[in-house]
Amino acid sequence: TMADEQQAYTLSDRATYLARTLEGTELQIMVEGDSILFNPYGVIAVNPDKGEHIKNDLANQFIDWLISLPTQELITEFGVAEFGSPLFTPDSAQWREAHGMETAEPAEEPAAAADAALRVTGMVDNEQAWTEEEVRAMDTIDAEGINNSGASETYTGVAISALLDLAGVQDGATAVTILTADGDSIDLTLEELAACPDCILSFRSQGGFSTTLPAYPDLSRLRGVVEIQVK
Repeated sequence: TMADEQQAYTLSDRATYLARTLEGTELQIMVEGDSILFNPYGVIAVNPDKGEHIKNDLANQFIDWLISLPTQELITEFGVAEFGSPLFTPDSAQWREAHGMETAEPAEEPAAAADAALRVTGMVDNEQAWTEEEVRAMDTIDAEGINNSGASETYTGVAISALLDLAGVQDGATAVTILTADGDSIDLTLEELAACPDCILSFRSQGGFSTTLPAYPDLSRLRGVVEIQVK
Protein backbone atom coordinates (compact mmCIF):
# COMPACT_ATOMS: atom_id res chain seq x y z
CA THR A 1 0.00 0.00 0.00
CA MET A 2 1.01 3.64 -0.46
CA ALA A 3 0.13 6.47 1.91
CA ASP A 4 -0.84 9.77 0.28
CA GLU A 5 -0.47 12.09 3.26
CA GLN A 6 1.62 15.10 4.22
CA GLN A 7 5.14 14.24 5.41
CA ALA A 8 4.62 10.61 4.44
CA TYR A 9 7.31 8.54 2.75
CA THR A 10 6.96 5.21 1.04
CA LEU A 11 9.28 2.74 -0.64
CA SER A 12 7.76 1.34 -3.81
CA ASP A 13 8.76 -0.53 -6.91
CA ARG A 14 8.43 1.35 -10.20
CA ALA A 15 5.46 -0.67 -11.46
CA THR A 16 3.37 -0.08 -8.33
CA TYR A 17 4.09 3.64 -8.28
CA LEU A 18 3.27 4.11 -11.96
CA ALA A 19 0.04 2.17 -11.55
CA ARG A 20 -0.98 4.47 -8.69
CA THR A 21 -0.30 7.56 -10.80
CA LEU A 22 -3.26 6.54 -12.95
CA GLU A 23 -5.42 6.92 -9.85
CA GLY A 24 -4.18 10.45 -9.24
CA THR A 25 -1.63 10.03 -6.43
CA GLU A 26 0.11 13.26 -5.46
CA LEU A 27 3.20 11.52 -4.09
CA GLN A 28 6.38 12.77 -5.72
CA ILE A 29 9.50 10.71 -6.38
CA MET A 30 12.25 11.78 -3.97
CA VAL A 31 14.96 9.25 -4.84
CA GLU A 32 15.21 6.74 -7.65
CA GLY A 33 17.80 4.98 -9.75
CA ASP A 34 20.41 4.32 -7.08
CA SER A 35 21.96 0.86 -7.38
CA ILE A 36 21.15 0.15 -3.74
CA LEU A 37 17.45 0.38 -4.67
CA PHE A 38 17.75 -2.01 -7.58
CA ASN A 39 15.49 -5.02 -7.05
CA PRO A 40 16.60 -7.79 -9.44
CA TYR A 41 14.30 -10.54 -10.64
CA GLY A 42 16.00 -13.88 -11.29
CA VAL A 43 14.92 -16.87 -13.33
CA ILE A 44 16.03 -20.46 -12.77
CA ALA A 45 14.98 -23.88 -13.98
CA VAL A 46 13.64 -26.34 -11.43
CA ASN A 47 15.91 -29.30 -10.75
CA PRO A 48 14.66 -32.04 -13.11
CA ASP A 49 15.48 -34.64 -10.46
CA LYS A 50 12.46 -33.37 -8.51
CA GLY A 51 10.07 -35.25 -10.79
CA GLU A 52 9.37 -36.63 -14.23
CA HIS A 53 6.73 -33.94 -14.81
CA ILE A 54 9.39 -31.22 -15.00
CA LYS A 55 10.05 -30.11 -18.59
CA ASN A 56 13.69 -29.12 -18.20
CA ASP A 57 14.30 -28.47 -21.90
CA LEU A 58 11.30 -26.14 -22.11
CA ALA A 59 12.39 -24.36 -18.94
CA ASN A 60 15.82 -23.68 -20.37
CA GLN A 61 14.31 -22.53 -23.66
CA PHE A 62 12.20 -20.03 -21.72
CA ILE A 63 15.25 -18.79 -19.82
CA ASP A 64 17.20 -18.36 -23.06
CA TRP A 65 14.26 -16.42 -24.52
CA LEU A 66 13.84 -14.20 -21.47
CA ILE A 67 17.48 -13.13 -21.23
CA SER A 68 17.94 -12.75 -24.99
CA LEU A 69 18.61 -9.30 -26.41
CA PRO A 70 15.30 -9.08 -28.37
CA THR A 71 13.24 -9.89 -25.27
CA GLN A 72 15.26 -7.49 -23.14
CA GLU A 73 14.51 -4.83 -25.75
CA LEU A 74 10.80 -5.57 -25.33
CA ILE A 75 11.16 -5.07 -21.59
CA THR A 76 12.40 -1.51 -22.19
CA GLU A 77 9.11 -0.77 -23.97
CA PHE A 78 6.75 -2.58 -21.60
CA GLY A 79 4.40 -0.06 -19.98
CA VAL A 80 5.69 2.99 -21.86
CA ALA A 81 2.50 3.45 -23.91
CA GLU A 82 0.29 3.41 -20.81
CA PHE A 83 2.49 4.96 -18.14
CA GLY A 84 5.07 6.94 -20.07
CA SER A 85 7.87 4.93 -18.53
CA PRO A 86 8.91 1.25 -18.59
CA LEU A 87 7.76 -0.86 -15.66
CA PHE A 88 10.96 -2.90 -15.55
CA THR A 89 14.65 -2.44 -16.35
CA PRO A 90 16.46 -4.97 -18.57
CA ASP A 91 19.63 -6.31 -16.98
CA SER A 92 20.62 -9.65 -18.51
CA ALA A 93 24.28 -10.28 -19.34
CA GLN A 94 23.48 -10.11 -23.06
CA TRP A 95 21.76 -6.75 -22.62
CA ARG A 96 24.62 -5.32 -20.58
CA GLU A 97 27.24 -6.50 -23.06
CA ALA A 98 25.29 -5.09 -26.03
CA HIS A 99 25.17 -1.68 -24.35
CA GLY A 100 28.79 -1.59 -23.23
CA MET A 101 27.98 -2.13 -19.58
CA GLU A 102 30.10 -4.20 -17.25
CA THR A 103 28.79 -7.67 -16.54
CA ALA A 104 29.08 -8.63 -12.91
CA GLU A 105 31.22 -11.67 -12.37
CA PRO A 106 29.44 -14.29 -10.27
CA ALA A 107 30.99 -14.51 -6.85
CA GLU A 108 32.90 -17.70 -6.34
CA GLU A 109 31.55 -19.67 -3.45
CA PRO A 110 34.25 -20.98 -1.13
CA ALA A 111 35.03 -24.63 -1.76
CA ALA A 112 33.83 -25.61 1.69
CA ALA A 113 30.51 -23.83 1.16
CA ALA A 114 30.04 -25.27 -2.32
CA ASP A 115 30.50 -28.80 -1.00
CA ALA A 116 28.60 -28.15 2.22
CA ALA A 117 26.58 -31.00 3.65
CA LEU A 118 25.28 -28.93 6.57
CA ARG A 119 24.64 -25.22 7.05
CA VAL A 120 23.63 -22.97 9.92
CA THR A 121 21.90 -19.82 8.67
CA GLY A 122 19.62 -17.02 9.81
CA MET A 123 20.05 -14.99 12.99
CA VAL A 124 23.66 -15.90 13.67
CA ASP A 125 26.89 -13.90 13.84
CA ASN A 126 28.60 -16.09 11.26
CA GLU A 127 26.66 -18.39 8.96
CA GLN A 128 28.36 -21.77 8.74
CA ALA A 129 28.77 -24.34 5.97
CA TRP A 130 30.54 -27.63 6.67
CA THR A 131 31.36 -30.69 4.65
CA GLU A 132 30.31 -33.99 6.15
CA GLU A 133 33.95 -34.78 6.91
CA GLU A 134 34.25 -31.54 8.90
CA VAL A 135 31.15 -32.32 10.95
CA ARG A 136 32.32 -35.86 11.65
CA ALA A 137 35.65 -34.47 12.88
CA MET A 138 33.91 -32.39 15.58
CA ASP A 139 33.47 -33.50 19.18
CA THR A 140 30.72 -36.11 19.33
CA ILE A 141 28.31 -37.42 21.93
CA ASP A 142 25.95 -40.39 22.11
CA ALA A 143 22.18 -40.15 22.41
CA GLU A 144 19.36 -42.64 22.69
CA GLY A 145 16.72 -42.71 19.98
CA ILE A 146 14.09 -44.98 18.47
CA ASN A 147 15.11 -46.84 15.33
CA ASN A 148 12.95 -47.93 12.40
CA SER A 149 12.00 -51.11 14.25
CA GLY A 150 10.65 -49.17 17.21
CA ALA A 151 13.48 -50.23 19.50
CA SER A 152 15.83 -48.00 21.45
CA GLU A 153 19.24 -47.51 19.85
CA THR A 154 22.35 -45.48 20.63
CA TYR A 155 23.30 -42.90 18.01
CA THR A 156 26.48 -40.86 17.68
CA GLY A 157 26.60 -37.31 16.40
CA VAL A 158 27.24 -33.65 17.15
CA ALA A 159 25.17 -31.70 19.66
CA ILE A 160 22.88 -29.21 17.94
CA SER A 161 23.74 -26.69 20.65
CA ALA A 162 27.44 -27.03 19.77
CA LEU A 163 26.71 -26.28 16.12
CA LEU A 164 24.76 -23.19 17.13
CA ASP A 165 27.60 -22.06 19.39
CA LEU A 166 29.99 -22.20 16.44
CA ALA A 167 27.67 -19.92 14.45
CA GLY A 168 26.93 -17.58 17.35
CA VAL A 169 23.20 -17.12 17.96
CA GLN A 170 22.19 -13.46 17.88
CA ASP A 171 20.16 -11.67 20.52
CA GLY A 172 16.49 -11.80 19.70
CA ALA A 173 16.56 -15.28 18.18
CA THR A 174 14.02 -17.61 19.76
CA ALA A 175 13.82 -20.79 17.69
CA VAL A 176 15.36 -22.98 15.02
CA THR A 177 13.96 -24.79 12.02
CA ILE A 178 15.79 -27.97 11.04
CA LEU A 179 15.45 -28.76 7.33
CA THR A 180 16.11 -31.79 5.15
CA ALA A 181 17.09 -31.92 1.49
CA ASP A 182 13.52 -33.04 0.71
CA GLY A 183 11.98 -30.00 2.40
CA ASP A 184 10.78 -31.72 5.58
CA SER A 185 11.29 -29.72 8.75
CA ILE A 186 10.72 -29.47 12.48
CA ASP A 187 10.77 -26.43 14.75
CA LEU A 188 12.29 -26.18 18.20
CA THR A 189 12.58 -23.19 20.49
CA LEU A 190 16.03 -22.31 21.77
CA GLU A 191 14.66 -22.92 25.24
CA GLU A 192 13.73 -26.47 24.26
CA LEU A 193 17.20 -27.06 22.83
CA ALA A 194 18.84 -25.71 25.98
CA ALA A 195 16.84 -28.27 27.96
CA CYS A 196 18.15 -31.08 25.74
CA PRO A 197 21.97 -31.12 25.75
CA ASP A 198 21.97 -34.53 24.05
CA CYS A 199 19.79 -33.46 21.13
CA ILE A 200 22.11 -34.24 18.23
CA LEU A 201 22.47 -34.52 14.51
CA SER A 202 23.47 -38.15 14.32
CA PHE A 203 25.62 -39.69 11.61
CA ARG A 204 23.90 -41.96 9.09
CA SER A 205 25.60 -45.10 7.85
CA GLN A 206 24.81 -44.14 4.25
CA GLY A 207 26.06 -40.58 4.78
CA GLY A 208 24.38 -37.42 5.98
CA PHE A 209 22.65 -36.57 9.23
CA SER A 210 19.46 -37.35 11.14
CA THR A 211 17.87 -35.73 14.16
CA THR A 212 18.06 -37.64 17.42
CA LEU A 213 16.07 -35.77 20.07
CA PRO A 214 15.81 -37.86 23.26
CA ALA A 215 13.80 -35.24 25.14
CA TYR A 216 11.19 -34.95 22.38
CA PRO A 217 10.23 -38.45 21.22
CA ASP A 218 6.96 -37.19 19.74
CA LEU A 219 8.77 -35.11 17.12
CA SER A 220 9.34 -36.72 13.75
CA ARG A 221 12.85 -38.04 13.17
CA LEU A 222 14.30 -36.19 10.19
CA ARG A 223 16.67 -37.95 7.83
CA GLY A 224 18.93 -36.13 5.42
CA VAL A 225 19.26 -32.91 7.43
CA VAL A 226 21.07 -30.17 5.48
CA GLU A 227 20.33 -26.92 7.32
CA ILE A 228 19.56 -25.35 10.67
CA GLN A 229 17.83 -21.98 10.36
CA VAL A 230 17.97 -19.74 13.42
CA LYS A 231 14.96 -17.43 13.78
